[in-house]
Amino acid sequence: MKNFKKRFFIPISVVLSIFTACLPVLGATVTYSNSDNSIWQKPYTGSMDAYKYTSGTAHWVNAVINGRYNSTQITNMKNTSYYPTLEIKDNSQQPFGMVGTYYSSNFPDPKFDMDYCMSAGVGSVCEIEVANKNKNLLTAATNYYLSTEWERINRNSDHYLIAWGSQSREPSALECAAGECELNTVSGSAKSLAGFWVNSLNGTWASMNKPVNEVRIASLSPSEKPPASVPEIEEKEELKKLKKEYIEISGQNSLKMFSERAKEKANKVETSKEYSFTLTFNEPVNQEALNKFNSGIDEAIIYGRGIDNNADRVTIGVNGFDKASLEKVQQNTGYDFKGFIQISGKATGEIIKKLSKETEVYAVEVAIEDHIPFGLYWKLEDAKKSN
Repeated sequence: MKNFKKRFFIPISVVLSIFTACLPVLGATVTYSNSDNSIWQKPYTGSMDAYKYTSGTAHWVNAVINGRYNSTQITNMKNTSYYPTLEIKDNSQQPFGMVGTYYSSNFPDPKFDMDYCMSAGVGSVCEIEVANKNKNLLTAATNYYLSTEWERINRNSDHYLIAWGSQSREPSALECAAGECELNTVSGSAKSLAGFWVNSLNGTWASMNKPVNEVRIASLSPSEKPPASVPEIEEKEELKKLKKEYIEISGQNSLKMFSERAKEKANKVETSKEYSFTLTFNEPVNQEALNKFNSGIDEAIIYGRGIDNNADRVTIGVNGFDKASLEKVQQNTGYDFKGFIQISGKATGEIIKKLSKETEVYAVEVAIEDHIPFGLYWKLEDAKKSN
């Protein structure tokens, strides 16, 4: 749901805390509900949790949005071509106000996205979202979440971290041609879920050793606008066929056929033109193996895989190749980290062709015309299980 187009990005070296870190988690919670089953972009029940803490000299906020869909909502969403989406953003939308760095979700078959706030050509991440690519995998009453970490750079003003539920759609051919080949918010679909004023969270920036106090929850104001939306477009039959084919992939043979066609398209891209792409590894790779891919990729999102205590898959997203960030996600005690599984971003056709030939790479999908790269690791895991 792009509100801003990134011209260039000054990376921030961050020191992320572990979600279940040494400091006590003294947070605050606000709940929400939805009694209208026809509005499936807003789960029927859920909550937002947040707390603030310090790590070294840095100020941090952890914010999590939870949501449960009921069976009627899931049925309704399956009757559309849109993707259910959860999002958290810094509503001030000022560069280097609250900078999103690291996030995770138990959404099945997820697609992460991050949006940049811009000023004078310099930007930082102010929105983090996750969409579910295969609604058939969703189950009623399951708690789905998007967990996010934010560094508070601008300490001179308060910030409102707000969560949204929405419907996302495929981009148009014109959007892809303009370099914005990613999911976009369906017009009028975004529904506010909950939010926190950061300065009003429990404790102080210097210490978390204080009791939980009342948190000031603000109602939406005119300045707190939903994610940008665009006019509706009718999906082409070719795109509908491609999405159906992806959803129906089952087993190694159908996945191999799909990935081979993706590779053929990747090998036909123009050398000097930049494309959005997603690279899927054959197996989870460690940080050392991942580092060899850190060249020529813009707006990179590194995907990791974890397995939680319920044996469920957790997908982790890291903005870029920051060493400290990559190391910290491997130490998170909320899941058993298995390795890095995908890279999405933008690169020239020359770089993409080189990446597709690396031995660790299962497939490279390129955004051409009016569809996003799916990312195939979820399917690859399922295919291996079926053997």
